[in-house]
Amino acid sequence: MGDTSRRSKTQPAVFVVPFLDAFNHRSNSDLSSGGESPGADSSPGADSSMGTEGSHTTKLHFTDGAFELVADRSLAPGDEATISYGSHANDELLLRFGFCVSESVDDTIPLPGCMDELEWLMPGTTREADLRAEGLDDAVRTAHLTTEGEASPDLLWALRSLLASDDEYDALGGALGMNKTFTGIDEVGSGAQLAAEASLALACERELTTMGGLAAYDEDVLNLAAVDNVYDEVIAECSLDGGDTDRCGGDGEDGNDTTYLRRLRSALVFRMNRKRILAKAMERYTPGGFGYQEEEEELNYGYPSRPW
Repeated sequence: MGDTSRRSKTQPAVFVVPFLDAFNHRSNSDLSSGGESPGADSSPGADSSMGTEGSHTTKLHFTDGAFELVADRSLAPGDEATISYGSHANDELLLRFGFCVSESVDDTIPLPGCMDELEWLMPGTTREADLRAEGLDDAVRTAHLTTEGEASPDLLWALRSLLASDDEYDALGGALGMNKTFTGIDEVGSGAQLAAEASLALACERELTTMGGLAAYDEDVLNLAAVDNVYDEVIAECSLDGGDTDRCGGDGEDGNDTTYLRRLRSALVFRMNRKRILAKAMERYTPGGFGYQEEEEELNYGYPSRPW
């Protein structure tokens, strides 16, 4: 482990702990919310869409030069002990650890396209001072969607303040007066509301386009089904041979190695889930509620392979 005598007690350090990654992941956020959401438990490279009932989290302690994994409650025989890889969005989990969690309470989708609206903010103006005073410029820089395809109230507030006409902005008394949802078509501020929602829809469309658009969603569905079929065939073949199903397939060979297939499945689930959230947000925020248009045809949101 090395000499730690000169290290500050508060200095962070990174350790590689053998066998720790054999434990499945469960988010601390899921535990704190009291939920048992689908996909709340995942292991690196495992089928992240499968939850595990009766699982409990643990805490890692470092004392007397040794690591100790301690359960937070008594475990009965057959209960699963889990660890938390941290409250991370799926893109970070997939990049750093090789798995993602379906319907994760920690997942968010960044919307960098919202940053474009800050270009309209004239330096030195009262509006710029108002937005900075309320921290609304940060809300735009960190713009994101929740797993339900919703923007934060602060982001909508910021976009209304940025996109309101001068007449609207002055009539409502500045940024503080924009801190509400305007629903009436003739209500002062309704123009800013529509502009904010249209801006969000456009940012979602840009993100969706970088992923191939919704036209590629159906292809992802087919690819996922193909991966599942190959995985089932490999497991079935290995079981007939009396082998260890966790070590089935080729030795690291792409196409029939179970670890490769599980990670490929995680990547496809991640892409599909992100597209689903973006499409849901577009349907919510597109003025008139028409949602995303692909090749000049209105999408049928009731299509089975597009569950939003």
